[in-house]
Amino acid sequence: MPTYAQGARVSTPYGTAAGGSAYNPHTGTAAATRQASSPYGQWGGSVVAGQNQAVATQHATTSRGTVARAQSTTGGQAAAASTARGNVYAGNTASGDMYAGKDGRVYKNTGAGWQTYQDGSWNSVNKPTPTSAQQQAQSSTAATSAQQRAQSYSQSGGTQSLDREMQSRQRGEFQSQRYQGAQRSSGGGRRGG
Repeated sequence: MPTYAQGARVSTPYGTAAGGSAYNPHTGTAAATRQASSPYGQWGGSVVAGQNQAVATQHATTSRGTVARAQSTTGGQAAAASTARGNVYAGNTASGDMYAGKDGRVYKNTGAGWQTYQDGSWNSVNKPTPTSAQQQAQSSTAATSAQQRAQSYSQSGGTQSLDREMQSRQRGEFQSQRYQGAQRSSGGGRRGG
């Protein structure tokens, strides 16, 4: 049985777009892709589907770097980025194990904590505990930050504007009472005429 395929491509001064698809009736596998580019970068996505699962991928590249992602209908997925600052990646398997890495170091979490792969084996990663001096510094920083926000609010007229608003309301109430009193006294004079 033959594989059926089709595709198209369009180019303009602003960029290029292309797409294609294929189907193999013997294996029941289908695939499709779409890709595009412009003076600013290139991007696209592809999908391959068989009888029991499908996998989709996406990617984009600009002058800042490349990002890519893949996901499967079985539950596995992965994402990666490559920039001038380095390479990072993360993913999880269909069973839920998580993997992450940066610049060649690989970590995994199977539910019992993070491990790193070194010297041919997985080793537990101990989370560093802050010293009491670090904890005190963090507490002091948080208190100072809260105090600075309160001062900033006060200096920006936060409480002053509330005071001004209250005084304006009081003046308005007083003026309203004077106006009503003046109307009553002038209204009584007209009735007699």
